[in-house]
Amino acid sequence: GESMIRQYVHGKNFFRDEFGVEVKNLWLPDVFGYSAAMPQIMKKAGCDFFLTQKISWSQVNKFPYHSFVWRGLGGYEVLTHFPPEDTYNSMLNAKDLVRSADNYAEAHINGQYMTLFGIGDGGGGPSELHLGRAERLKNLENAPRLSYGRADEFFAGLEKFRQELPRYSGELYLEFHRGTLTTQSRTKRNNRKCEELLGELEFAASLLPAGNYPRQELDGMWKTLLLNQFHDIIPGSSIRAVYQVTEAEHAQIIRQAGSLLAKLGKQLVNRSADCVTLLNTNSFTWRGAAMLPEGWENCEILADGLPVPAQNGEDGCFAAVEIPPHGKIELKKGGGKDTTAAILDGDVLENEFVRYIFDGNGILLSCFDKELNRECIGVNGGNHLRLFPDIPNEYDAWDIDRFYLEGKVENAKCVNFGKIVSGAAKQSLQLDFTIGKSRISQTVTLAANSKRLDFVTFADWHEEHRMLRVNFALSTFAEKALCDIQYGFIERPTVCNNAQDWARFEVAAHKYTAMTDVNGGAALLNDCKYGYHLSENELDMNLLRSPKHPDAEADKGGHLFTYSFLPLAPDGDMEELQLEAFSLNRAPLALNGKWKKTVQMPFAILENSGVNFAVIKRAEKSDEIILRLAEYKGKNSSIELSAGDAESLTECDLLEWRDGETTVPENGRFKLNFSPFEIRTFRVK
Repeated sequence: GESMIRQYVHGKNFFRDEFGVEVKNLWLPDVFGYSAAMPQIMKKAGCDFFLTQKISWSQVNKFPYHSFVWRGLGGYEVLTHFPPEDTYNSMLNAKDLVRSADNYAEAHINGQYMTLFGIGDGGGGPSELHLGRAERLKNLENAPRLSYGRADEFFAGLEKFRQELPRYSGELYLEFHRGTLTTQSRTKRNNRKCEELLGELEFAASLLPAGNYPRQELDGMWKTLLLNQFHDIIPGSSIRAVYQVTEAEHAQIIRQAGSLLAKLGKQLVNRSADCVTLLNTNSFTWRGAAMLPEGWENCEILADGLPVPAQNGEDGCFAAVEIPPHGKIELKKGGGKDTTAAILDGDVLENEFVRYIFDGNGILLSCFDKELNRECIGVNGGNHLRLFPDIPNEYDAWDIDRFYLEGKVENAKCVNFGKIVSGAAKQSLQLDFTIGKSRISQTVTLAANSKRLDFVTFADWHEEHRMLRVNFALSTFAEKALCDIQYGFIERPTVCNNAQDWARFEVAAHKYTAMTDVNGGAALLNDCKYGYHLSENELDMNLLRSPKHPDAEADKGGHLFTYSFLPLAPDGDMEELQLEAFSLNRAPLALNGKWKKTVQMPFAILENSGVNFAVIKRAEKSDEIILRLAEYKGKNSSIELSAGDAESLTECDLLEWRDGETTVPENGRFKLNFSPFEIRTFRVK
């Protein structure tokens, strides 16, 4: 979500700074589906109008409108136009323009439509041929009259008919190019890691004086990241040379962000070999087994003088901790103590909250939630690693076709079922598989203070036209699944009742998908995956693909990713679900030393019913602190916020261009109300 906002921030600032123009239309002719979060982000970034034509490519169902009001999460609306010519490469043939006029669904309301002419793919623009035809079509009998114009002028005319135009709510789903949710998985993983790193960096830097804020470095890293979100890079539909550049640029962002975080860390703590500070930059509580620096083996670990569950083993030293949102915990070394994890026989990972049971094939047979006294895994079990044929009809890197579901399936073969490694902070189990020409290694981990079961996975991938998926059957049969999107979630059907359901066999989600009902449910979380198949009681995630065009070597080699299983309370516990999903994606920063008393943690939500921080950073063009908060649960919510010595909070738009109302504290607290899924941005005065 924040990446989407920064595209507007940097894009609109460029046009205003260079040309003195504010662009108020979002122009995306060739992107492969549109999130329901977009209308609110567009509106709050000063974009009232939206153009695309790609939805016309849908394979099964024809989208019913060309000019309409698109309503997204929270009820935000933008005026939208799909050029009825159904292309961004119009040749300006009279025949095509007549067909477009006949095709225009809202022609009875608005007598004008837009045509996008010239060489669109590759950006060649119009040729003499196009311009010559345009002259003839200015007034040609029995053909639409053609005139040149600007997009903003067209939308200003369309705006006059807003009240008469139809409305469409929810995401704009493209029934095509579903493979782009998975292809070039390294790029997708690095994109997610860079997004999280930049969020950490901005938060940590905001705790220090304005002069310490690495503004120039952050600006450069963000622009590099945003460039690599171009619609043929991040979907995986570019040639090999592109990904050689992208992977190098992502690696540079990761190195630079890591170096800056280390530099900032020295300003946040007084260095000490006997103390480590864990800083949670998440807007949610972080809970789990946190990795500690080297040198913390075989000693008692204390927090506020009390012992913390800890262990060490071949994979490092860990402590089971819980850190509040945007908070910290200081750990100190105590006396000598053997914290070496035990090596045990068995097939059970268990703590006081939950018990997981595996069979010798690496299949998850049971997840028994002790608190809810219920079984969460269905009779078919979970962690089924499956290889499907993946030979799409038309566009190799772009597409998955539904008939893969009827293809011959190869199941992973477990060649090593390891010992249980059990300690005070976590338990883990090593599983090794072969499948096709590839090998998969998993470390399955259960922290002592969490129900979340992590499958830390390394895949040595050497397939061609094959697709690797993981499947979990639940004890819950839910007709809808919850899917994480930017700053919220949407519900999608899991049953196939109509042509739209049939065509929606692969969908996009970010950090989680979940199914739940009055009896309870479960979720599948991830740290870098985006494609899902949701069917009745099954959560199925797309892990890897192996297309040959346009990159013959796409995704061959090593891949590291984590997916997680999480039992849920009846009707879903959004707090628990979102807490665990965000915790999986962003671990606490480990700083070697004791927190400096001069560094304050000024912003905290004291009372909350669904709102969390999304961003804390310095303003784009001043030294003011910017707070972005969002309502994540989809309900009317209110908070009381502590903001240190702040005298006021002034609301502004996402661009930080326009200010709104100012709120002053009452008894040292700011009281704020949020509508469902609302994103609000504030300047701290």
